[in-house]
Amino acid sequence: MREPDVDVTVPRGTVVLAATPIGNTADASARLVALLERADIVAAEDTRRLYALANRLGVRVGGHVVANHDHNERGKAGGLLDQVEAGATVLVVSDAGMPTINDPGLAIVRRAIERGLPVTCAPGPSAVLDALALSGLPTDRFCYEGFLPRKHADRMQHLRMLQSERRTMVFYETVHRIDEAMADLEAAFGADRPMALCRELTKDYEQIRRGTIGEVRASVESDPPRGEMVLVVGGATGAEPQQERALDVQELARLAQRMASDEHMRIKDAIAHVVEQHPAPDGSLANKKQVYAAVLALTVSSGAPFERVEQQLERLAHTGAALLRDELEQVRVGGAVDDDPFAQMRGVACDVPQHINRRVRIARHHGVQRDRRRR
Repeated sequence: MREPDVDVTVPRGTVVLAATPIGNTADASARLVALLERADIVAAEDTRRLYALANRLGVRVGGHVVANHDHNERGKAGGLLDQVEAGATVLVVSDAGMPTINDPGLAIVRRAIERGLPVTCAPGPSAVLDALALSGLPTDRFCYEGFLPRKHADRMQHLRMLQSERRTMVFYETVHRIDEAMADLEAAFGADRPMALCRELTKDYEQIRRGTIGEVRASVESDPPRGEMVLVVGGATGAEPQQERALDVQELARLAQRMASDEHMRIKDAIAHVVEQHPAPDGSLANKKQVYAAVLALTVSSGAPFERVEQQLERLAHTGAALLRDELEQVRVGGAVDDDPFAQMRGVACDVPQHINRRVRIARHHGVQRDRRRR
């Protein structure tokens, strides 16, 4: 059994959060060893990993071991704190690093504070601080953002929200999503922002890749990293363009109209492009349907394309009902927008203005009446 090098006091009637090694067992503190041996209860994220760590340390876990993970910690907190109130020492540990930092433990801390019970820490290894110190980026002010969102849209919204952040930013990422994460970092911050990718911290194969986002992304593509990763990204500088004022729906609609006209593209494609390029300050995007409705309103007010539609409807007033039904079916099916009036109607079928709906009904009624007279 490993003996602590110094005399360690284990507090009674207290919740103790203890950091565990993140890769190198030798980083375990004397306090952690003493707490594992002498705590009355050990609440572990994974009991198997707890015993594996104890075996590597040559320590016998002296107290009662309970599982305390993301799925049960809220239910466990009350019972554990009852033991603390009765004078027990409850040690909370995660698989690696400090509990509560992307790991279980927050529920018991909050409940202990609410009940006025003492909580303390036995500090130790931290992937966040290790990566920050090794990155070579400013450390006087930084923010920890945890794991990046799993989905591309959510990840981009989160990163757009941080585009003007001046502090150094620290993220966690997994090996399975690192390619997508690096692409989104470059899209949000640009290829020239400095960063560091830190992997396998404190282990034998520790590696720090430093450079610009573009350079690190290229290294990820040519030499895919393995293991757990921490991404450290430099904050915005005064030389970078500041985030513009958020545009309202009407302004986005006018931009989309102008782009569709100048670039000869479909209005829906222009709307998608404009919305993507003009996020709100919180990183969210405008509702495309609302922008589309605003484009329709602007188009109707100008009268431009719908004059041709109305002319075509006048022609339909003198056309058989069978042809009219065919055209109306095409409107319902939908299709690409081009110079043909009915193609224009198909492109806006979901939001056809009421005056056009009336003209369609009138044209159909006239066609039916004409067919009856012919018979």
